Amino acid sequence: MARRLCYARLRHQAAVEDVDYRSHRSLDRTLFQKLIEGSWIDAHDNLVITGPTDPAL
Repeated sequence: MARRLCYARLRHQAAVEDVDYRSHRSLDRTLFQKLIEGSWIDAHDNLVITGPTDPAL
C-alpha cells in the first residue's frame, strides 16, 4: 500500500484526524464517526457523498 501511494504521487493525503467539524460544512460528528467504523462496508451497504468540494484543498 505504501509503495502504491508513493507511486501515485498524490498531492494531499487526507486523514480522519484532520477533519474540521467547526467549518461551515455542518458535518455531523456522530455520523462521520459511524462511517469511519466501516460497518456499512461489512453490511454491503452503499455510500454516496454529494456536495461541493472544499476550494481550500
